[in-house]
Amino acid sequence: MKKLIMMVLIAFLMACAPAQYKPFEAPKVEFEKTATYVLDLSKLKKPEKPNYIVLDKDMKPVTAENPGEAKFLAFTEDEFKKIMALSAAYNDQTKLLKDHEDLVNTYIDEINALKELIVIKDQIIAQYKELYAMSENAYRMERYEHKWSRAESKIVQVIMTAGLVLLML
Repeated sequence: MKKLIMMVLIAFLMACAPAQYKPFEAPKVEFEKTATYVLDLSKLKKPEKPNYIVLDKDMKPVTAENPGEAKFLAFTEDEFKKIMALSAAYNDQTKLLKDHEDLVNTYIDEINALKELIVIKDQIIAQYKELYAMSENAYRMERYEHKWSRAESKIVQVIMTAGLVLLML
Protein backbone atom coordinates (compact mmCIF):
# COMPACT_ATOMS: atom_id res chain seq x y z
CA MET A 1 0.00 0.00 0.00
CA LYS A 2 2.84 2.37 0.84
CA LYS A 3 4.47 1.57 -2.50
CA LEU A 4 1.26 2.28 -4.34
CA ILE A 5 0.87 5.63 -2.57
CA MET A 6 4.48 6.52 -3.39
CA MET A 7 3.99 5.56 -7.05
CA VAL A 8 0.81 7.65 -7.29
CA LEU A 9 2.59 10.58 -5.62
CA ILE A 10 5.58 10.30 -7.99
CA ALA A 11 3.28 10.01 -11.02
CA PHE A 12 1.36 13.07 -9.82
CA LEU A 13 4.54 15.09 -9.40
CA MET A 14 5.85 13.99 -12.79
CA ALA A 15 2.56 14.89 -14.45
CA CYS A 16 2.74 18.35 -12.94
CA ALA A 17 6.20 19.04 -14.35
CA PRO A 18 6.17 21.38 -17.35
CA ALA A 19 6.58 19.82 -20.76
CA GLN A 20 9.79 20.54 -22.61
CA TYR A 21 9.42 22.99 -25.47
CA LYS A 22 10.41 21.46 -28.80
CA PRO A 23 10.76 23.87 -31.72
CA PHE A 24 9.84 22.98 -35.29
CA GLU A 25 12.77 21.45 -37.17
CA ALA A 26 12.96 22.64 -40.76
CA PRO A 27 14.67 20.40 -43.31
CA LYS A 28 18.37 21.13 -43.64
CA VAL A 29 19.42 22.60 -46.97
CA GLU A 30 22.81 21.59 -48.30
CA PHE A 31 24.53 22.68 -51.47
CA GLU A 32 27.51 21.44 -53.38
CA LYS A 33 29.87 24.08 -54.65
CA THR A 34 29.64 24.71 -58.34
CA ALA A 35 32.85 23.78 -60.11
CA THR A 36 34.85 26.49 -61.80
CA TYR A 37 34.55 26.89 -65.53
CA VAL A 38 37.57 25.87 -67.58
CA LEU A 39 37.73 27.07 -71.14
CA ASP A 40 38.64 24.55 -73.84
CA LEU A 41 40.80 26.35 -76.38
CA SER A 42 41.39 23.21 -78.41
CA LYS A 43 38.21 23.88 -80.42
CA LEU A 44 39.51 27.20 -81.68
CA LYS A 45 40.43 27.26 -85.32
CA LYS A 46 44.15 27.80 -85.51
CA PRO A 47 45.79 29.46 -88.49
CA GLU A 48 46.70 27.13 -91.31
CA LYS A 49 50.29 26.31 -92.01
CA PRO A 50 51.49 28.99 -94.42
CA ASN A 51 52.88 28.35 -97.85
CA TYR A 52 56.45 29.55 -97.71
CA ILE A 53 59.59 29.42 -99.81
CA VAL A 54 62.85 28.26 -98.24
CA LEU A 55 65.88 30.39 -99.28
CA ASP A 56 69.60 30.06 -98.70
CA LYS A 57 71.98 32.89 -97.74
CA ASP A 58 72.16 34.07 -101.39
CA MET A 59 68.33 34.31 -101.52
CA LYS A 60 68.03 31.38 -103.89
CA PRO A 61 65.37 28.68 -103.34
CA VAL A 62 66.58 25.57 -101.46
CA THR A 63 65.50 22.17 -102.69
CA ALA A 64 64.30 19.33 -100.49
CA GLU A 65 67.60 17.49 -101.02
CA ASN A 66 69.64 20.22 -99.28
CA PRO A 67 67.61 21.34 -96.21
CA GLY A 68 70.79 22.25 -94.31
CA GLU A 69 71.44 25.23 -96.59
CA ALA A 70 68.17 26.96 -95.64
CA LYS A 71 68.61 30.32 -93.91
CA PHE A 72 65.40 32.26 -94.67
CA LEU A 73 61.67 31.75 -95.14
CA ALA A 74 59.89 33.90 -97.69
CA PHE A 75 56.16 34.53 -98.07
CA THR A 76 54.17 36.11 -100.83
CA GLU A 77 52.46 39.37 -99.91
CA ASP A 78 49.00 37.82 -99.97
CA GLU A 79 50.16 34.88 -97.84
CA PHE A 80 51.78 37.23 -95.33
CA LYS A 81 48.58 39.36 -95.03
CA LYS A 82 46.53 36.20 -94.53
CA ILE A 83 48.90 35.00 -91.78
CA MET A 84 48.82 38.36 -90.00
CA ALA A 85 45.00 38.55 -90.18
CA LEU A 86 44.60 34.99 -88.88
CA SER A 87 47.09 35.61 -86.11
CA ALA A 88 45.30 38.79 -85.03
CA ALA A 89 41.92 37.05 -85.13
CA TYR A 90 43.24 34.10 -83.12
CA ASN A 91 44.72 36.43 -80.50
CA ASP A 92 41.47 38.42 -80.29
CA GLN A 93 39.42 35.23 -79.92
CA THR A 94 41.76 33.97 -77.22
CA LYS A 95 41.45 37.25 -75.26
CA LEU A 96 37.68 37.27 -75.65
CA LEU A 97 37.33 33.68 -74.51
CA LYS A 98 39.64 34.25 -71.52
CA ASP A 99 37.47 37.23 -70.54
CA HIS A 100 34.40 35.03 -70.97
CA GLU A 101 35.97 32.40 -68.71
CA ASP A 102 36.70 35.04 -66.06
CA LEU A 103 33.14 36.33 -66.28
CA VAL A 104 31.63 32.85 -65.94
CA ASN A 105 33.92 32.07 -62.99
CA THR A 106 32.88 35.34 -61.32
CA TYR A 107 29.25 34.30 -61.75
CA ILE A 108 30.03 30.86 -60.29
CA ASP A 109 31.80 32.50 -57.32
CA GLU A 110 28.71 34.63 -56.77
CA ILE A 111 26.50 31.52 -56.81
CA ASN A 112 28.81 29.74 -54.34
CA ALA A 113 28.77 32.81 -52.06
CA LEU A 114 24.95 32.81 -52.11
CA LYS A 115 24.93 29.10 -51.26
CA GLU A 116 27.26 29.77 -48.32
CA LEU A 117 25.00 32.63 -47.25
CA ILE A 118 21.99 30.30 -47.21
CA VAL A 119 23.91 27.76 -45.11
CA ILE A 120 25.03 30.47 -42.68
CA LYS A 121 21.46 31.79 -42.48
CA ASP A 122 20.20 28.29 -41.68
CA GLN A 123 22.85 27.98 -38.96
CA ILE A 124 21.77 31.31 -37.47
CA ILE A 125 18.12 30.22 -37.54
CA ALA A 126 19.03 26.92 -35.84
CA GLN A 127 20.97 28.76 -33.13
CA TYR A 128 18.08 31.18 -32.63
CA LYS A 129 15.63 28.28 -32.31
CA GLU A 130 17.92 26.57 -29.82
CA LEU A 131 18.25 29.74 -27.74
CA TYR A 132 14.50 30.30 -27.93
CA ALA A 133 13.84 26.72 -26.82
CA MET A 134 16.26 27.11 -23.92
CA SER A 135 14.63 30.37 -22.80
CA GLU A 136 11.14 28.90 -23.23
CA ASN A 137 12.10 25.84 -21.16
CA ALA A 138 13.64 28.07 -18.49
CA TYR A 139 10.49 30.22 -18.45
CA ARG A 140 8.25 27.16 -18.13
CA MET A 141 10.40 25.77 -15.34
CA GLU A 142 10.36 29.11 -13.54
CA ARG A 143 6.56 29.30 -13.82
CA TYR A 144 6.31 25.72 -12.54
CA GLU A 145 8.59 26.39 -9.59
CA HIS A 146 6.89 29.68 -8.85
CA LYS A 147 3.46 28.01 -8.95
CA TRP A 148 4.58 25.39 -6.44
CA SER A 149 6.28 27.94 -4.21
CA ARG A 150 3.07 30.03 -4.19
CA ALA A 151 1.06 26.88 -3.39
CA GLU A 152 3.49 25.99 -0.60
CA SER A 153 3.31 29.47 0.87
CA LYS A 154 -0.50 29.40 0.75
CA ILE A 155 -0.54 25.97 2.44
CA VAL A 156 1.84 27.26 5.10
CA GLN A 157 -0.34 30.35 5.62
CA VAL A 158 -3.45 28.18 5.95
CA ILE A 159 -1.70 25.89 8.45
CA MET A 160 -0.37 28.85 10.43
CA THR A 161 -3.79 30.50 10.44
CA ALA A 162 -5.41 27.23 11.50
CA GLY A 163 -2.75 26.83 14.19
CA LEU A 164 -3.34 30.36 15.48
CA VAL A 165 -7.08 29.79 15.47
CA LEU A 166 -6.57 26.55 17.43
CA LEU A 167 -4.29 28.35 19.88
CA MET A 168 -6.84 31.05 20.45
CA LEU A 169 -9.58 28.58 21.20
